[in-house]
Amino acid sequence: MGINWSEFTGSLVNFLIIYIILKKVLFDKVNKILDERQKKTEESIEKTKDRLKEAEEIKLKNQEELKNIKSEGKKIVEANKKKANDLYDEIINEAHKEASLIMERANTEIARDKKKAEDEVKTKAIDIAVMLSEKAMQETIDEKKHREIIDDFISKVGI
Repeated sequence: MGINWSEFTGSLVNFLIIYIILKKVLFDKVNKILDERQKKTEESIEKTKDRLKEAEEIKLKNQEELKNIKSEGKKIVEANKKKANDLYDEIINEAHKEASLIMERANTEIARDKKKAEDEVKTKAIDIAVMLSEKAMQETIDEKKHREIIDDFISKVGI
């Protein structure tokens, strides 16, 4: 059993012819299809990476916006607290001013009523003194003399 070289050479030539034909017809097309698929796959991977990067950027942007919104919300709350405190202080100050005015008016009215009461007491005392002096003297005294007696009486009584 030896190698039949003529058969081997024929088979080898047939194989090479089929290989060349297949290479020209089939392999180039298959390689082209495989290259296109690989290119599409790489493009798809690249697009996915780009979209992932975009999504990450959007996420970071949204987080920053949320942080800014929270910060602005805090500022608004603090500003409203300050306004409320200022309004509270203003209301308290107005209430104190109004209370002071009421106290001042009350003190003025009390002083006026006191003066009026003193004047009434003085007038009554003068009237009583005049009546007593008229009875004591049993005669009519002129107005000037009455005033002198009354003033003397008041200075002694201390009104």
